Amino acid sequence: MSFTDTVQMIPEISDYLSDGLRALGNNSRKINAADTRLINGSIDLDTSLRNSYPQANRWDYIIGYNNKAWFLEIHPATGKEVGVVLKKLAWLKNWLNMHAGGLNNLKASEPYHWVASDKMAIPTTSRHYRLAATNGIIPKKRLELR
Repeated sequence: MSFTDTVQMIPEISDYLSDGLRALGNNSRKINAADTRLINGSIDLDTSLRNSYPQANRWDYIIGYNNKAWFLEIHPATGKEVGVVLKKLAWLKNWLNMHAGGLNNLKASEPYHWVASDKMAIPTTSRHYRLAATNGIIPKKRLELR
C-alpha cells in the first residue's frame, strides 16, 4: 500500500496530509531529498494531534518518501533536551502501535530522526549523547532522504 493510501486510512491524521514538504513550513529547508519526485507528502503530526493529546510530548512530522515513512523531530540539540526527545520518541512509537499500524509497516530502514533546530550542542563524549545514541536517535543538522 502507498504512503498516501495508508495515511488516508488513519482518521486522526488523514485531513492533515500535505503535498511535498509543505507541512514542514520553513523547516523544509532542513531536508535534502535525493529525488524530490519521490516525496509522497508530509504531515504536521504535532498540530494534527494537539487536540487529541494536549498534554503529550508529541512528535513533529511524518514524511513520505518513496512510499516509506520517515519520522522527523525538529528540536534543540542540547544535553538537557535529550530526555524530552526520548519522551517524544516513546510517545510516537506508542501512537504508531495503537493508532497507525499501517505506518509501522511503511517505516524507512532508519525511520526516526532528530534534526537540530539550531546549533548542535551535545558533546559526543557526554552522557547525554551516549543516552541518545543508545536509543538510536542522534541529532543531526539535516535529514537526507535517500
